Amino acid sequence: NMLCLNTPAWTLSSLCIVGFAIWGFMYYYQERFLKLFMPISLIMGYGFWRHLDSASTQVWIGFTAFGTFRTWLVICLSYYVVRMAQYLKNIRLKPLGIWLLTAAEVTLQMWSLWMIFNRDTRFAQWLTTLLMMLALTIALSGQSMLVRWLNKSRIVDYLGKLSMSVFLVHVPVLQYYQWKVDIRNASAVELIPLFAAIAAVSVCHYHITNWLIQITPKVLAGLRSVCVE
Repeated sequence: NMLCLNTPAWTLSSLCIVGFAIWGFMYYYQERFLKLFMPISLIMGYGFWRHLDSASTQVWIGFTAFGTFRTWLVICLSYYVVRMAQYLKNIRLKPLGIWLLTAAEVTLQMWSLWMIFNRDTRFAQWLTTLLMMLALTIALSGQSMLVRWLNKSRIVDYLGKLSMSVFLVHVPVLQYYQWKVDIRNASAVELIPLFAAIAAVSVCHYHITNWLIQITPKVLAGLRSVCVE
């Protein structure tokens, strides 16, 4: 099934579509959009996802309308994360408050990971997004001791930049590896080449993409100087 060769790739087109739509709403109807339409769309979207069992099984729904709608919901949630983080950032916390906030962030992250690996249901999936939303709010506020420590690490910074490339390339590598090895019954040793291949392809994808972004303006400027007086 070639359509499923790289399923995460739909994210790029969905981000463009949804980003452009939200930009338009914010530009022309900002107050009504933020105070009315965005909250209503989140409430209805959560209910729709929770009760539409065919969303992830029917190819047309999964790859077009519903994939884009999920992106809409996540971007709307991201807006509230940023706003709450800005509010939390302006609160002056005592050492005890900082420690409690750090403990809350770690607890939310661990809880989310536990949910991901142990509760694969529609309800659990969206509950996990809410838990991660709170954890990201604390992280972006800069009030957590964990974030202050992680921000000093160049390795963590690089892994963060690499994460989008991992998301985009891991499925094709996984599909190829499945032709060779039964992943579900594979041992940990047999999976080492898979993770190594994903890491290598992701690093190449990240650096090639950055290189293309850097040279594109120069190439366009060169073409313009040759073609335009």
